[in-house]
Amino acid sequence: MLKNIILKPAVFISFLLSFQLLSAQTRIAVYSTDLSELQTGFSTDINEMNRQNLSNVADRIVSFYTNDDRFLVIDRANYNLIEDEQERQKSEEFIDGYVVEQGKQEGADYIFYTKYLRKEKSLYLRVYDVREGKVFCESEQKFDVFLGVIKDAGKKVAQLLNKVNNECFSVSFPVVRSLDKKAGSKTKILLVAIGRNQKVKENYELEVFHTVTEKVGDKEIKREEVIGKGKIDKVEDANFSQLKITKGGEAIALALKNGEALFCKLISG
Repeated sequence: MLKNIILKPAVFISFLLSFQLLSAQTRIAVYSTDLSELQTGFSTDINEMNRQNLSNVADRIVSFYTNDDRFLVIDRANYNLIEDEQERQKSEEFIDGYVVEQGKQEGADYIFYTKYLRKEKSLYLRVYDVREGKVFCESEQKFDVFLGVIKDAGKKVAQLLNKVNNECFSVSFPVVRSLDKKAGSKTKILLVAIGRNQKVKENYELEVFHTVTEKVGDKEIKREEVIGKGKIDKVEDANFSQLKITKGGEAIALALKNGEALFCKLISG
């Protein structure tokens, strides 16, 4: 039993690095989605359904990041709710006399701007770097549309945000250990540090990688090398899931045997 608790040095170091990242949160401000290109030539019901689905994009982004300790989310789309409460506290007498300190607003490192593109039938997301005053990165996710109705908006927004996490912020999740009852030449199940807080579900696909160092001239350059893939077999709780390996079981088993630190990235949902 004790063997399952003790982490090898490399894995322990990977957790330390992860917790260091958690302490340096990325602060993002989320604004309402630009719906200026939303087509309104359908029936009233379809128009309202599509507008409602796309109006919820900002809420979905906020929800996606809120429970992830790597990020601090500033909900600009619903900031009027906060302002209303602040004004109420200034003008009304509360029973217990409690009011919050006012006059200071949260600042953001990045701004998330989203827009629906009618011609492409897709959701476009651009990330602005506030400090540098320029575009940090951008990505796009195509919607499924049937008889004018935008389908599975929530799923598509999650897929878009997973792409942004990988391509823009290099978000990864540590591999904790193998869950195989007996160690063999192939790893079948891994325990990985990703769970409900990261909005993952069963059958989400992840790639498993380690960091390798390449010598280029007199320089040493680190890069990520993918050694396997798997699908979420079970979401255990807010922070952990079981990953069923579908490719690269031998390479993963060898890496774990050698005490290497392994990580995962979401590649599809």
